[in-house]
Amino acid sequence: MGPRQARRKLLSEAGRHRARRGALVLVLPALLGTLVLAPPALLAGCAAGRAREADRAFTAGVPRVERVRAVLVSTRPPRLNIVVEGFLPDACTQLDPPQIHRLGARIEISLETRRPFGARCEPEESPFTRNIPVMLGHEFQLYVVDANGVRDTVAVPPDRDLLP
Repeated sequence: MGPRQARRKLLSEAGRHRARRGALVLVLPALLGTLVLAPPALLAGCAAGRAREADRAFTAGVPRVERVRAVLVSTRPPRLNIVVEGFLPDACTQLDPPQIHRLGARIEISLETRRPFGARCEPEESPFTRNIPVMLGHEFQLYVVDANGVRDTVAVPPDRDLLP
């Protein structure tokens, strides 16, 4: 069972226990025949137990990004290859799949890491390079690419068939 499956199992078990506790808090006064008026914050505190960091199968983090290069691969259709280079804190830490958010002509890439909880590794930085393909539209001719705060720009030449 990998880290994702273990985390999913932990969160689903926590949800089942949370549902049982919430039902017990609401049913118990009805069974006793007395009306117990408890503040809503107290009931919410009992029903909303989240998984602790120590209960997770991994520790989340953020890599140190040193350089971002956006390379135009093709113009029909417009495609980019974004090359992100940086360092991970140790050899046990792995990159998660990138999360890509588009905000107009700005492309934000969020890189996160995961490290198995309790893994013993030398605290020596290890370099990484990640290639991220991105499809573009014909809306803009200049794009700004941001990966964890490091930026690059790329210009897309106008499509001659779309010009008036």
